[in-house]
Amino acid sequence: MIDLTTLVEQYGDMLYRICFLRLRERFDAEDAVQETILRYIKKQPDIEDTEHLKAWLYRVAINICHDIARKKKVRSYISLDSLEELAQDDPESTEIIRSLSLLPEKYGNALYLHYVEGYDIKSISKIVGCSESAVKMRLLRGRERLREILCKEDLCEKRREK
Repeated sequence: MIDLTTLVEQYGDMLYRICFLRLRERFDAEDAVQETILRYIKKQPDIEDTEHLKAWLYRVAINICHDIARKKKVRSYISLDSLEELAQDDPESTEIIRSLSLLPEKYGNALYLHYVEGYDIKSISKIVGCSESAVKMRLLRGRERLREILCKEDLCEKRREK
């Protein structure tokens, strides 16, 4: 088991981003991250390597986000001002993150895990609990929907020019 400081330093930002993408509110995301870390401390899971730890934290965070959303009955409201804090002064990143948050959860999770966190299809399948073919389909459909969102906002044209 790694110490709390190391856990927060290594995984805190990743947990916050995924919780924010699911809950779309800064304070709810912070609560979810805090609850994830508390569960890690309470359970003290016997995890062999960092990839398993990362997957465990991700899965627990998503489950906590589902619980919070169920309790609050989160609507599809998005505070665009608060989304910008995720981008950290990168306007292109702001648009991608905002666009990911507009996708249905199953597509947004698959795209986030694959492109941001670098998981392969097999690993994503284990994390989200569905077949590899379902993950491939979620990535395909997620990319299509993301492309539609970006093109509606004229971001696909800007990308082609670069």
